[in-house]
Amino acid sequence: MLLRNKTFRWTGLILAILLVQWVQLAPERIEQFYARGAYLLIGKLLRRLTGWLPFSVGDLLYILAILWLVFLLVRTVMIVRNGQINRPYIKRALMSGIFISACIYLIFNLLWGMNYERTGVASQLGLAERTPSDTALLRLTTGLRDRLISIRPKQLSSGPKDRGHYPLQGYRKLASRLPIPDPEPLSVKASMFGFIGNYLGYSGYFNPFTGEAQVNTAIPQFMIPFVTAHEMAHQLGYAREDEASFIGHLAATASADACTQYSSYLNMFLYAHRELRQVDSTAASMIWESVTPAVRADIREYRLFLQRYDTVIGEWVDAFYDRYLRWNDQPEGTRTYSRVVIWLVAWQEKYGTV
Repeated sequence: MLLRNKTFRWTGLILAILLVQWVQLAPERIEQFYARGAYLLIGKLLRRLTGWLPFSVGDLLYILAILWLVFLLVRTVMIVRNGQINRPYIKRALMSGIFISACIYLIFNLLWGMNYERTGVASQLGLAERTPSDTALLRLTTGLRDRLISIRPKQLSSGPKDRGHYPLQGYRKLASRLPIPDPEPLSVKASMFGFIGNYLGYSGYFNPFTGEAQVNTAIPQFMIPFVTAHEMAHQLGYAREDEASFIGHLAATASADACTQYSSYLNMFLYAHRELRQVDSTAASMIWESVTPAVRADIREYRLFLQRYDTVIGEWVDAFYDRYLRWNDQPEGTRTYSRVVIWLVAWQEKYGTV
């Protein structure tokens, strides 16, 4: 009976994973039935379950998982020292590890991961996905600079409500004129790991198992609104980093809050300026010199912040995340973030605005 139950569990798990893999072969099928169908219900349910809690359920799960792994490591060391390890034990441990990993993989895809294979903003918003010309990059960077200068508020923080509140306003406006999902109920939390995130090199993250958007509130305050909008885009099913940044930018700049708008324009300017510098360093230098001292001071503050927390651990985390993105059909790894300029240029060419 025990053997039969194990065989049934393994067979069911393998068939479920194969079914998920088959569904992911057709992006149009994912877009229609999952991203714009099942996931909208899943996302709302998860946010409703976790959004009302004042702490991050996902962070608690991560902490428990780390403690469990430490317990297993200590237990294994003790077994080895006592000479109790044998071939049956190794086989059981290995099979259990594979089974648990496969279950996590399946749950991850069902709850959110299949969004990586959707057709995305190109088809949803009717945007052309092509490498921007040098002229288009220059026009984009110049436009972002102008908006950045004109919108910079004297007070760079909107106060305690800026985490989630103002980006949500922008998403509501965006959903009224574009086929963007309803972002409510809200589930945005401050990361429980605090300034540790600075050393690990992250500003925010999305937990696909709880539907929560976590924000590292120890980063410069003027970066928080855009990070929040970016993570909220992940909540809505925009899994790819460039698309999440683009949708987050549209939402943040649709907000009535100047700090939220400035935060997004600042991030987009940094992406566009970096790309322009690679193809036309002279034009990039001229644009940089034309930026107001106040904006340049903000950018220097952010760069000094990154340098202050640039550690080997952060490089390891970055390398791991780079590999994670490549595993999930983003072959450029962490460089995928910079692809947001493709969508910004396409939007500018279609609507004439940034």
